[in-house]
Amino acid sequence: MSANIQQNETVRLRIDGMHCAGCVGSVEKALKRTPGVAQAMVSLAGGSALVRGSGLNAQELASVVSQTGFDATPASTRNAAADLADRLGKDDGKQARAWRWRVMLGVALWLPMELAHWFGHGLGLHMTSGAGLAVALAVGTIAQVFIGSAFYRSAWSAARRKATNMDTLVSLGSASAYALSIGHAALIFTGQGEHPTYFIEATGLLTLISLGHWLERRAKRGTTKALRELAAMQPTEAVVLAHEQDTSGATVPAHDVLPGDFVLVRVGDRCPVDGELLGPASLDESAVTGESVPVEKQAGDTVMAGSVAVGSPAIVRATTDGAGGTLGRMVALVADALASKADVQRLADKVSSIFVPLAIGIALVSFTVWFFLPSGGLAKAVVTAATVLVISCPCALGLATPLAVMVGTGAAGRRGILVRSANALERAAIARIALLDKTGTITSGLPVVHEDTPNSLLETAASLACRSSHPLSKAIVRAADQRGLQYTPAADAREEPGKGVTGTVHGQHANLISPDAARREGFEFDDAQLDDGPASVVIVGGQFRGVVHFREELRAGAGEFVDELANLGIEARVLTGDREGPAQRLADRIGLDRSRVRAGLSPQGKVDHVREASKDGVVLMVGDGINDAPALAAANAAGGVGVAIDAGSNIALESANAIIPGDRPLAVADLVRIGRATRRGIRQNLFLAFVYNASAIPVAALGLLGEHGPVVAAAAMAISDLCVVGNAVRIRLVIDKQTAR
Repeated sequence: MSANIQQNETVRLRIDGMHCAGCVGSVEKALKRTPGVAQAMVSLAGGSALVRGSGLNAQELASVVSQTGFDATPASTRNAAADLADRLGKDDGKQARAWRWRVMLGVALWLPMELAHWFGHGLGLHMTSGAGLAVALAVGTIAQVFIGSAFYRSAWSAARRKATNMDTLVSLGSASAYALSIGHAALIFTGQGEHPTYFIEATGLLTLISLGHWLERRAKRGTTKALRELAAMQPTEAVVLAHEQDTSGATVPAHDVLPGDFVLVRVGDRCPVDGELLGPASLDESAVTGESVPVEKQAGDTVMAGSVAVGSPAIVRATTDGAGGTLGRMVALVADALASKADVQRLADKVSSIFVPLAIGIALVSFTVWFFLPSGGLAKAVVTAATVLVISCPCALGLATPLAVMVGTGAAGRRGILVRSANALERAAIARIALLDKTGTITSGLPVVHEDTPNSLLETAASLACRSSHPLSKAIVRAADQRGLQYTPAADAREEPGKGVTGTVHGQHANLISPDAARREGFEFDDAQLDDGPASVVIVGGQFRGVVHFREELRAGAGEFVDELANLGIEARVLTGDREGPAQRLADRIGLDRSRVRAGLSPQGKVDHVREASKDGVVLMVGDGINDAPALAAANAAGGVGVAIDAGSNIALESANAIIPGDRPLAVADLVRIGRATRRGIRQNLFLAFVYNASAIPVAALGLLGEHGPVVAAAAMAISDLCVVGNAVRIRLVIDKQTAR
């Protein structure tokens, strides 16, 4: 199915009850079989699904998921991503509290029994006969009902859809140990000799695994904090004015604001929408750009949702609705990234899908062998099989990639970098070539007057340009003001489209015109005079006075940006549709070898260069304009990453796999560092998980963990989970250190 159809409609679902990669696989398969679905990405850590296709019905998709045994409901349609973020905070907290309650109950039941087992003989307490056994039976039964029920419900849900999951292993292990103990207790109570019971072990097993689940929930709540914080920045209410002169307005839900509405942003409040300022204002844009210094803006300037009014209120004409502004887009992109999967995660999911049935098979073989061995028997066989089932739980394997991706996307989000997919992080980590569009990426796109322009020439030009709205005229006036020059507006000034400005300056007829217009007037110039770039010619009294040269303003940190990429082992190249001369002089200004500049490129030319460069390694294509959109899409298709500048066109933003703040090109280097740290973390986590399972299962199957094997196995599984969680926390610290400035 085409990519266009995939992006046609998007539905987000809340899903409860998933516990492992096997659960994720079951839900994804069910969704992908649904007519109209082109893509389904299910997030274990986020408890959500992102479905794309055409003709989608959210309720029908939720019903499909529910038929697989999980609770599913559609996210709100007006602001689905923010709704998901809110649910992540509430549900993770609720589930964490539920698991904590189970842990507390388990410890209260298990610890006294364990102490009595080891030290009770001296006090006359015997847990294998009489009253002691009766207490053990009661406590073990309470644990099975109130703690084990969560695992049994999950395992039964999987069995109903003819599948298995992590809780299948836990349930089989715990239930088999408990059932064997019930049988042996019956023999003891009827006077048929001494037999071992495992009520203590079964209770300890459920307690320790519940401890692992509680710690996982707490860790997942921490890794989704960035998404929740972004969502929390979106105002829930907005003050909408009836007209520009209205001073009171009406308070409405923020998601009800429509394009064209006049919105009052009071001092200290956040703007609920993207829009256009109707008057001067000071705005704190740190939530979106990361810059803590307030920005002074004028009427007509763009305001981003999430900006805070400082000093005085601001009136904004909305250009988006309440859910479609910059912050809403940021939340949606982070949510989508959490639902996506890296290539390595797909491999882990495939392994997990066959791992549980394999573990059950190994447990059956282990049970059979130990049952018939002279040194074995029924009790030894059951305990060994239960140990295999518990110790082989692939919980750490299921968490390995999602936790690392959450940390990576969260760290990127805190720095204003929006990542659409886990694959974008993984590809950025191995990028070798960065293709940089010139205008909007290296330069701001605004013309500036060359610093060598004489003051006298600039003063005359400013007199003619001060009433013109042309970008070059504005640049002249801006430069004159910055130099503190005194100029008087030209008398009888008039602007002629395609030519320039004419008027009277100090009693003489003067012209500020283009070089082509000057040539038509009979003036001759050589290439050196025009500097092969934008220029305006000043003529006074019919005499040539000079040429005002322009060049594009460099973005702050542009030169440092190229050096940062070089330090990361990434070759930077500049792509531009501009002429060769200005392009090469730009290379000199940013310290880039001229051979790495490709000038005179059409949009198709940029696409061709992306494809050619992709043969030499993974490519980062960075651009901001409509003409960059094909190249950004080509980079994604070639296995690279299209990186859009957030201040650019919507078409460019939609074509990219990552978005960086408009005023921070250095964020590209941060994206690479975050990608590398995340990629290392994923592989470290998967290594820990695979090594744990590969080494633990043989140890358990050989019966080397003894009669307390199930409890030891539960503790080992919890420790493996903690290793993965701890490594995810370490990744965040590494990223913070590497991107600190």
